[in-house]
Amino acid sequence: MSYYDNAQHHGDAGHASFDLALLPGQSSAMATSRLRTATNEHADDYVRSRALSGTKPATLIMAMAVLKEAVSIRQRALDEVG
Repeated sequence: MSYYDNAQHHGDAGHASFDLALLPGQSSAMATSRLRTATNEHADDYVRSRALSGTKPATLIMAMAVLKEAVSIRQRALDEVG
C-alpha cells in the first residue's frame, strides 16, 4: 500500500463522511476539511484522486447554497482532468 499517504487517508475519510454531511442538520465541516486536505496534498501522479476529492467539497458548498465558491472549486477539479 505504497499509495496510502496523508492525502489518501484524508480522501478516504472525506469520502466516507460526505454522505453523512448531506443529511439534514449535519455539519459538512469534517468532510470538507478532509477532502480539501486530500486535494491539496495529492501528488501529480494522482490527478484522478485529486479531481475526485475536489468535486465533493463543491457539492457540499452548493448544498449550503454558496454557489460562487462551489463553482470555483468544481472548476479547479475539472481543470485537473482537462
